[in-house]
Amino acid sequence: MKRCRFILLCALAVLCVLLAGCGGKTVERSEAGEVFAFCGGEAEDFAKTFDVNEMDCMEYRYTMDTPVSCRITDKSAMQTIFDALCEVKIGERTDMRATDSEQSLTFVKKDGTTCVMRFEQRNLLHEEDVYQLENDAALWKALREAK
Repeated sequence: MKRCRFILLCALAVLCVLLAGCGGKTVERSEAGEVFAFCGGEAEDFAKTFDVNEMDCMEYRYTMDTPVSCRITDKSAMQTIFDALCEVKIGERTDMRATDSEQSLTFVKKDGTTCVMRFEQRNLLHEEDVYQLENDAALWKALREAK
């Protein structure tokens, strides 16, 4: 009986620690994908209702020696990019910045509404902070293949 109480008490303590979490901004999972959920608001709503058939295009802007813009209209490519972005995980906040490597991915619906994701050196720009990305290789591969 005492052993059962001890095990139950230990399990309760572990549960309390897990529920307490850690301080700072937490990233919650949703059916929208971690990046969209992290950005919240309109980005999360956009992702939750994403339908490639409602998309007009995606505009991918990046910097080489000069800024380059690529308009993606292929529905299969747009779906692949969206799916890859939904698989990306948010890592730690970083102070590493590079002003000459900004990238943006703008989703444009047929009704004109947009959702913009901004990156810098393959890190997510959100508000004024930069966050490292994890599990992002498929995203960059899909963007390379689409342009």
